[in-house]
Amino acid sequence: GARGGGAGEPIAYYRDPDDAYFEKLAKLPPVDEAAVDALVAERSRLRAAFEYDAADAVKAQILALGVTVVDVRGQEAWYVTPRHSRTLEAAEAAEVGAERAAKAEEAQLAARAKVEEERGVAKARAVKPEKAVSPPAAPPPPASGKVPAPQADVRENAQQIEAAVTGAVDVIWAVGALFKEKQEERAAEEKRRAEERAVARAKAAEERAKEAEEEAAAEAAAAA
Repeated sequence: GARGGGAGEPIAYYRDPDDAYFEKLAKLPPVDEAAVDALVAERSRLRAAFEYDAADAVKAQILALGVTVVDVRGQEAWYVTPRHSRTLEAAEAAEVGAERAAKAEEAQLAARAKVEEERGVAKARAVKPEKAVSPPAAPPPPASGKVPAPQADVRENAQQIEAAVTGAVDVIWAVGALFKEKQEERAAEEKRRAEERAVARAKAAEERAKEAEEEAAAEAAAAA
């Protein structure tokens, strides 16, 4: 049926579609659906009339029956089996997704900081030294006649810069690999959850079909 949407209009609550199946699976005593529906409807009416104290008193009666009420807008429902409600799947998925996104962002920020640090080191090493005052005349060469190579320091600086750049590239590749791994983990987890939901719904449908057959057989026997 349609849910109430106007100002001051009570909102309709329904038992979660899978709750009865999981109740039977857990071998729990069947809840009095008519009584719970009446209490939930009365609480909804009181909330719409802004009579919150009276609504809380009715909610206490509902909780005493072992019933949980979901007040999420657009997902209003009630159930007795712990967290088997499909109405909570969207909220749970959003919570898990937000947590994973926060962890992935934290890893990216850490990797980015490391890359920036490597770039800063490379940049500092690449800065050319200020032009120095011409030194006094070099002393005469040693007796061996060998003069130290003037390009030795330049080659060493170039090698250091190359090593720093290579390290930064490696970090960038590592960040990409980490991001891809996180995406694959998330896809695998979502696939697993989807398979679990499909199995649960298939079982619920099978159980309902079986109950319908049993009821039809009982009616046929009674009619005979």
